[in-house]
Amino acid sequence: MSAEEILEEFRRLPVEEQWELADRIANEFDDELTSEQLAVLEARAEKLRQHPDQGIPWKQVRAELKERLEKRRACRGLFGSKNFISTASISIWSGISLV
Repeated sequence: MSAEEILEEFRRLPVEEQWELADRIANEFDDELTSEQLAVLEARAEKLRQHPDQGIPWKQVRAELKERLEKRRACRGLFGSKNFISTASISIWSGISLV
C-alpha cells in the first residue's frame, strides 16, 4: 500500500480514531530522539517542575491543536498542505509544556 493510499484510508477514519492512530505512529519514533532533542525535553521538563504554573493543560493544548487541524483542512485545497504534526514534535519545537 502506498503512502497516498494510507493517507486516503486515514482520512476516512472518524476524527477520534485519527488522533489515536496519529499518537500511536508518533510513539513509534520515541526511541529515535536525538541527544539534542532529549536535552531540550529534559530542560523543558525541569523548567515545568520548577514553575508548574507556566504549563498548559493537555485539554487546552489538544483543543488548540484540533482547531489548527480544522483550519489546515479548510485551507488544504488552497495550499495543498497535508502536514502531520505529532504531539512530540510540537512539544519539542514549539516550547509548549504539556501537563
